[in-house]
Amino acid sequence: MEISGYAFIEGLSPKYYPGVPRVELIDILSSQRIELGPIKRSDFDVDAVDGDPWVSYAGTGFVAEVDLDSLPTGPQHDGSEWALSLSLSLDNENITSNFLTKDAGGTTASMPLLDAAGNRRLITRFSKQYGLSFFDVKQRRFVTELSVEDQTVNLSVTGAPGEDLVGIRIECPKLGIELDGRKIPGPADEAAKFIIDVPTLNEDQPPTANYMYKVRVISSDGKLHHIAWPTDIESLNRTSEDINNLRATVSGYGYLELTQQRWRLVIDDASYDAATNELKVEYRAKCVVGTPPYLTLPPLVLASDAHRVRPSKTEVLHGSGAMTTTFVLNREKHGSSREVLTSGTYTVRCATESLGGESHEYWIPVTKDLELRLPQELTTQTTRLKLGRTPRAGALALQVLAPLDTSERGKYRQRTLQDRIPEFSELPLEPGAVLFESFGGKSVTDSGLALFNEMDRRDDPRTRYWSVVDLSVHVPTGAVPLIRYSEEWYRKLHTVEYLVNNNNFPFYYRKRAGQKYVQTWHGTPLKRIGNDIPSTHLSLPYVNLMQREARYWDFLLAQNDFSAEVLPRAFGTSCRVVTEGYPRNDTLVQDDHYPLRAAVRSRLGIDEDKTVVLYAPTWRDYLRGQGNRYQMSSFLDFQKANDRLGANFVFLVRGHSNVAGQVPALTNLSCIDVTDYEDINELYTASDLLVTDYSSVMFDYCVTGKPMYFLAPDLERYRDSVRGFYFDFESTSPGPIVASTESLVESILQGPTTAYADKYESFRKLYASHDDGKAAQRVYDHIWGASHL
Repeated sequence: MEISGYAFIEGLSPKYYPGVPRVELIDILSSQRIELGPIKRSDFDVDAVDGDPWVSYAGTGFVAEVDLDSLPTGPQHDGSEWALSLSLSLDNENITSNFLTKDAGGTTASMPLLDAAGNRRLITRFSKQYGLSFFDVKQRRFVTELSVEDQTVNLSVTGAPGEDLVGIRIECPKLGIELDGRKIPGPADEAAKFIIDVPTLNEDQPPTANYMYKVRVISSDGKLHHIAWPTDIESLNRTSEDINNLRATVSGYGYLELTQQRWRLVIDDASYDAATNELKVEYRAKCVVGTPPYLTLPPLVLASDAHRVRPSKTEVLHGSGAMTTTFVLNREKHGSSREVLTSGTYTVRCATESLGGESHEYWIPVTKDLELRLPQELTTQTTRLKLGRTPRAGALALQVLAPLDTSERGKYRQRTLQDRIPEFSELPLEPGAVLFESFGGKSVTDSGLALFNEMDRRDDPRTRYWSVVDLSVHVPTGAVPLIRYSEEWYRKLHTVEYLVNNNNFPFYYRKRAGQKYVQTWHGTPLKRIGNDIPSTHLSLPYVNLMQREARYWDFLLAQNDFSAEVLPRAFGTSCRVVTEGYPRNDTLVQDDHYPLRAAVRSRLGIDEDKTVVLYAPTWRDYLRGQGNRYQMSSFLDFQKANDRLGANFVFLVRGHSNVAGQVPALTNLSCIDVTDYEDINELYTASDLLVTDYSSVMFDYCVTGKPMYFLAPDLERYRDSVRGFYFDFESTSPGPIVASTESLVESILQGPTTAYADKYESFRKLYASHDDGKAAQRVYDHIWGASHL
C-alpha cells in the first residue's frame, strides 16, 4: 500500500526541521515498531488548503510504502492496532503525531478492504484517536459464494469449526423489517447455503433513499453472528452490479450488508473538454416506477447552492446500458448567459419529483473505479476546475475556482503578495486610470457602473479596470477585468489614480499619495450604520477597517440631504460629500419603461398580465447559520400568499447581498429567486409593487412611484435592540407596515390608499428629489469634469 501525505509543525517553518519525516507503524498494545522508508516530495497545493498565512509547507510532503504482509498476525496479536506514526526532529527532540486529517476528495475518501488471511484480517480505518491505522481482528464466519439477482440473495457461509449454522436473518431498522431467509439442505461437511427474498420497496418510499440491511447467520444455540466477506471490494462488486436496486456491500469491518434503493444511479466516468467547455458524465441508472415496472430517466442537473446548469444533451450508449450527459460549463439564468461558471462547488444530481428538481434531489455517487482516479485538476485560461467526490455522499463534485496562478493561491501566497504592497506603492501612478469595484467584486452594478457608462457617453479616454471575484462576472465593453487577489489586482489597486467602490477594500489596502477614492456607498440608511451601531454588534476588526477606510475617501456620494448629514458622521469622514442623487437610479427615470419591462419579464418567464411583487427584505445581524454565515430572513409565507392572491400574482424574491446563496429553495411556481439577478433596477421596472422591511431599497423604489408595503413582524426588536433607526419610520412610512402574511395580503388586495398618498409623496421629495435621471452627469462633473486627459 502506498501512502502519501504531509508532515509539518503548524506555524513553524520547515527550515527548522529539514529532511524527510520518520514514518513508523507502531503496535498500540505492544509498542512494537516497524520503520518505513519515506520519499520526500513537494506540492504547493498544501499551502492552498492549509490556511497558514505565514509559513509555506510545500516541501513537507512524503510518500511511504507499507508491506501489509510483513505485519505480524496471529493469536498473540489479538486486538493489535498498528497506527501510522510521523516524527520530525527539532533541536534534537522528536515531535511525533498520527495523521490528523485525510483528503475526502479521492482515493483516501474510503478506507480499502484488505483480504482476510485464514481467520484473520487487517481492518484499515481512520479515527480521531489514532489517525490512519490497521486493526487486527479475528473473523470466524465467511461468505464463500454470493449472488444477487433482482430481490433474491443466494449465499454460502462457512462457520467456525464444528459450528452448525441453522438460519439467516436480515434486519433494516429504518424500515422496521426483521426477516429470516431459508436454508437449503445439503451435506453437513459443506458450507451452509441460504436464500433470502428481500421485499421490494413500495412507492411510498422516497425514490433515492438508501436502506441498509444487516445480514447475520443463526447458529444452533440461537445466537446471531456477522458474516465476513473474505476478499476486496472489487470482488464483492462483481457479485451484484452496483447499478442494482438491491446490492451487496460491506461494513467498515468487512461484514456483509445489503443496501436497497428504488432508484439507483452511479457515475462511471467524467471528463472535461477545454475546447468546447463541456463536462461529460457517463453514468448508469435503474429507476423503476409503476406497475408493470417502467424504466424512467430522471433529469440531471449540475448544481451549487446558488446556481444550476442544465444538461445540453443526453445520449444512450447502446449495448452498454450506460448514458452520457453533457453540461456546457456556462451559467444561464434569468435569460442571460455567462461563458464561465460562478466560483463554487457543484455536484451532479438527479431530480426525483419535478423537472426543476428544487424540492428533492439526489447527489449521484461515483463508482469505486472512478474514485480511485480522483481528484483531478483541470485548468483553462478563464477558470480552474477540480473534479472530486463529496465526503459523505461520495457524489461527483466539480469545484470551480478563479484562475489564480500557483503563486497566488492560498493564504501564504496571498500574505506574500500583501507584503509587496510597499513595493507596488513605489511604482509610478497610472495617470487617470480608474479601478471600479462593486460588492467585493461579486457584481458589476450600482452607481459605479452608471459612472462607467457616463464615461462612455463622454468618450472619456481613461483606462478603466473592474475588480471581479472571477471571470464569470462580466465587465462592460472597454473595461479590463482584474481578478481579485491576483498579483495584477494588488498592483493596480495601488497604482491607479482613481478608485471607485460602493463598499470597502480589504483590510490591507493602504491609500498612497496621489490616489483619489470615490465612495459611492450603496443606499440611504434607515437603520443605523458605521459608528452609530452599538459596538457590541460589530467586530473590532470591522470597526477598525471602516474607520481607516473612511479616512481614505476623497468623495462620498449621497442620494439626498439626509444621507449627506448622516453618512459622514456615521463613518467619521471629512471628505467632500457630493449630494446629487444616485447615478444608479438614472435608469429609473425614463419616458418609456415598457420595452425594458417587457424584456425583463420575458427573461424571467412572466406574462405581461401578471402582477409582479418584488420581495426584498434586508439581512438580520442576529440570524446566522452554518459557517457563521448570515441567513435569509423571510417572514413571508409564499404558499399562503399565493393561495389568497391567486395565480395572477408572481413573487420575485431578492435576498440581500449578505445572504447570497442562503435563500431557501423555492418550489412554488409563483416564486422566482432573483437574488443573483445582476441589475436590481431592472427588477424595479418589471415589478408592480415592492414588499420590504427596513431595506434601503425603499429609497430607490420610491423613484418609480409604485406602491410599497412593509412586512416587519420584528419591528420592535430591530428598532430597539438590533440596529435602531435614524428617524421615526412608523410615522413616515410611505406604505402600510404589517406583521403577518395575512395582513400583507389584505393590504395588497385593498391596493394603494389615499391615506398613504401624501406620505409617499413627502417621502419621495425628502429622499429622492435629486434622482431626476441626470445624477451621473453631475457626479462625473464633480469628480472628473476639470481633469480631462
